Amino acid sequence: MRDKLNNSLNTRTDSPLSKKVSKGIMWVSVTTLLSRLLQVASAIILARLLMPSDFGAIAVCMAIVVFSQGSTDLGFQAALIQRTKICDEHLNTTWILEIGRALIMAVLLVLFAPIVGYFFKSSELTVMLRVLSLHMIFLGFRNVGIIFFRRDLDFFRQCIYEVVPVIFQIVISILLAFFWLRNAWALVAGIISSSFISFIISYVLHPYRPKFQFDIKKALELFRYGRWIFGQSIIVMITEQGIPIFIGSLLGISVLGYFNRAETFSKKIVSQLTQFIWKIGFPLYSKIQNDKDKLKDVYLKTLALITFIGFPFAGGIFIISREFTIVFLTDKWLAIVPLMQIMCVQALLVLITTPISVLFQSMGQPAITTKISIIYLGIIVIFIYPFSMAWGVSGVALACLFGSVLTFPVLLYKVLSLHSVTFYEMLKPILFSSLSMLFMILVVFLQKIYLNIPLNLFSMFLLVFSGISSYVIFSFFLDKLLKMEVFNLIKLRILAIKG
Repeated sequence: MRDKLNNSLNTRTDSPLSKKVSKGIMWVSVTTLLSRLLQVASAIILARLLMPSDFGAIAVCMAIVVFSQGSTDLGFQAALIQRTKICDEHLNTTWILEIGRALIMAVLLVLFAPIVGYFFKSSELTVMLRVLSLHMIFLGFRNVGIIFFRRDLDFFRQCIYEVVPVIFQIVISILLAFFWLRNAWALVAGIISSSFISFIISYVLHPYRPKFQFDIKKALELFRYGRWIFGQSIIVMITEQGIPIFIGSLLGISVLGYFNRAETFSKKIVSQLTQFIWKIGFPLYSKIQNDKDKLKDVYLKTLALITFIGFPFAGGIFIISREFTIVFLTDKWLAIVPLMQIMCVQALLVLITTPISVLFQSMGQPAITTKISIIYLGIIVIFIYPFSMAWGVSGVALACLFGSVLTFPVLLYKVLSLHSVTFYEMLKPILFSSLSMLFMILVVFLQKIYLNIPLNLFSMFLLVFSGISSYVIFSFFLDKLLKMEVFNLIKLRILAIKG
């Protein structure tokens, strides 16, 4: 059986699609790592320059902006990637709708901004929201041709497209915060510059030039698939962007600032890996959606890789969250430590369920994840208020975790019942990564207890180094014991990139 698996893997790494996927993995890895390193570094610098209320203010504004964008996403871009054949009429129709959506949302944002300012008792929020309407307009006018980066697995240009705006946003935000604006306006300027650069380079990187052409038949074709993405987007936006608004209105803008930074240094770091799976997995799964055996094989390998890579991130942040906060952010941010730890536990569940969601969507079954998202939202709505009254902002994080815990078995049941995946096949990679992570946490915990080292950059390096070393060594021997072939799979992917 093991030889058969190895032969199968070797065959796939010689195929053109496998080589393309391997190179795609490399470029998406570069994009993910570079973007996250830059964002974490900038977040640390900005956390030292600005106050929690500044991050709270921008969190409220961006929650409303992102909610406006996400709740009106018709799912056409996902449909363009998932469809086997598309034409210019599909592309132009999508572009027209994106422009119309952006302009309408920008106008509504300008008109209703005073209501938000009145609700949060801050006239400055009104001005910020009106300025951020430019962000929506720039994104709406982007070249629709950028969908071909993901559709054709051209992740080199996707890497450039994603990283360059991030660099501009970081540089401008830090320079303004350091030399001129010691407030939330530095963050606003960075966001606007990022979206403007995204608009410009979308036309530089891809030769397609959209036309003002709208075809109602093509729109309806895309909407038959996109309607479920649209529904899921609304649910996700209500959940993710409604929470910051709830915290800001009930617990205050400063408390929201703590919640926002806790997300940045925990859940959002791990979420880069889930975005990685969406970028690579969705177009790849869509290409092989009619080959059930191959799709199952790729899904299980995806699950093994994302848990192997993601679990040590979540476990590592969980165990050194206090030390990280003191060394890099200073004592004024210590309140985010329990939030970070709760969010890391939730991130573990998200890492497991993301490949399942990608699988359903690529096979034209987005209705399943949409319905489960509705259940998740309902659980949060029921528990978020009593939990926040009992435990403050930590209660909000617990309500989100509770929702993930209760919907987790539903997603597992669906994938087991619909896609011929056995419980043992799913459990094996999860158990492998979990045991390795727990061993790493134990090593770091014992080091913190018994090694009396002053808390500084050097001791942080020792904790991180011992954590990584213990995880790799333990998982290497466990890989041999359980015959997981995870290290062999990584090796084959590297060989495919070189070959």
